[in-house]
Amino acid sequence: MLHDNGEISFNSAERGGGAFVRGSCVYDAQVQAGSFSGITNNLSSLYGGGLLQEGTGPLSLRGAVDVPFWFINNIAATDGGAVFLINSTASRTTALLENVAMLGNRAGGNVGSAILVAGAIDATMRARSGSGHCALFGVGLGACLALVDNTLNGAAPLGGVVQLVESTGESENPTLTVRRTAFIDNHGVNLFSAWGPGRFDIENVLVSGTHLYAGYAGFPSALFRVEPDAYAYTPSPPPQRVAFSTIVATTRDGSASTVFDHGRSPLDITGSIVHTPGIPGRNVANVGAVTHNGCLLVHESSTFPSLPAPPLVAAPGLDWDLIPTQYSAAVDQCAVALAPAVDFHGAPRSIDQPGVPNGFGPVDLGAIERAADDIIFRNGFE
Repeated sequence: MLHDNGEISFNSAERGGGAFVRGSCVYDAQVQAGSFSGITNNLSSLYGGGLLQEGTGPLSLRGAVDVPFWFINNIAATDGGAVFLINSTASRTTALLENVAMLGNRAGGNVGSAILVAGAIDATMRARSGSGHCALFGVGLGACLALVDNTLNGAAPLGGVVQLVESTGESENPTLTVRRTAFIDNHGVNLFSAWGPGRFDIENVLVSGTHLYAGYAGFPSALFRVEPDAYAYTPSPPPQRVAFSTIVATTRDGSASTVFDHGRSPLDITGSIVHTPGIPGRNVANVGAVTHNGCLLVHESSTFPSLPAPPLVAAPGLDWDLIPTQYSAAVDQCAVALAPAVDFHGAPRSIDQPGVPNGFGPVDLGAIERAADDIIFRNGFE
């Protein structure tokens, strides 16, 4: 199915309110500059409010610079408000979402108000190569791919705005790779959640304004959560990664919420800013190893390991666009070898600021690298 420069809107169905693609069928969309393409204002009485793709057919949604593929105000009565991808076969499939915007989608059940990935699927969400700052209506921050105001609004939501699950109870190992994406003002028990051996690889991501519900027995509230008891059929839990990302302005209903609850999974948070005052950074009952290489800025350090060096405890000093300000503690802290080549905006990393002593190197913490300063004006004279 080809979906170029068109809109699927105001439909209702039991499964896949906007579109339902099944078997080995392909769903492909390539947005052209100056057009509007998307799936908006659809309703599913079961699951997959906007798009339901079931089977081995690959998914490819590719927006353009400043012109994303939109998912707006889609509603699923149960799970998968905007997108529900499921593959219960033994053959793996792929899903690619580039320059996509998901705004105001709802799931009335347990999980996946924005996207639910179930089964043998390798999914990728990223800004399109060559995209720098994008101007997306209702998004801001220069984001080229964004999830904004997506909500789990059922009576007892149990999981994430972004959710990975098994589809048959076997070792299908769903994966989600996320690059250069903004998550703004989303609501759920978790923002990212994996049940079973799902794996997240997250880098250059902005997370701001998340509101965490209180959670329930067996489903505690956390911004990033991996189900700790779901590995009976795996030899070891998969590694998780949330690197060179900025996590700020999180609020919660319950008193037991944390930022990370990763169970037995190893967790790599190298290069990130985790500044959520009032919410512990990590569930201390987790036994999975944590890696940050001494390259981490937090609001409290008691829940994080202190080797090879303790994390930096400081205010991040960010501006309204979540960019480190001139004298931010996040500037020039990490080694080049640990960092990606570009930042959230696709700009080069490793901009050594004049007059700033390096920590482990010239790379800034968080998702955005501060642009080069002029040392003349930095010192206040001409």
